[in-house]
Amino acid sequence: MDKGVTGMATQGKNIKAAILTGFLTALFNFAVFYIGVGIFLETPLLLTNYLAMAALSLAIGVFSFIFILFRMYYAAGLFTAGLLVGSAFMLSTFWKGVAGWEDIIGLLSFLVFLGIGLATGLLVQLIVFLVNKSRKA
Repeated sequence: MDKGVTGMATQGKNIKAAILTGFLTALFNFAVFYIGVGIFLETPLLLTNYLAMAALSLAIGVFSFIFILFRMYYAAGLFTAGLLVGSAFMLSTFWKGVAGWEDIIGLLSFLVFLGIGLATGLLVQLIVFLVNKSRKA
């Protein structure tokens, strides 16, 4: 196996899985934002809206890509759980309508749950890393 700069063995199969996971995560996130903003909120979408949705979706896809690439499966799973719960809360807030505040409340709930998933995933991944390291020592 070829060892990269970080000393981690990289395999073509893992890179392909990481790229696929990152792409599908970004695509899912873009679709959720399109459905939420364009359909539920009935906002006319302009080029700047599409660019903002694409940029946020790409950033979220990059996190998923990095987690799978470096085999951080606990972080990837909890990050994905936060993404799914945040998306569900955002879409439900958009659907219900909260006296004109549904757009900001939905987006904030999405970001809060995404952040909770990211932080929890990284914390669990760190704990697993430290436990495995202490067992080897």
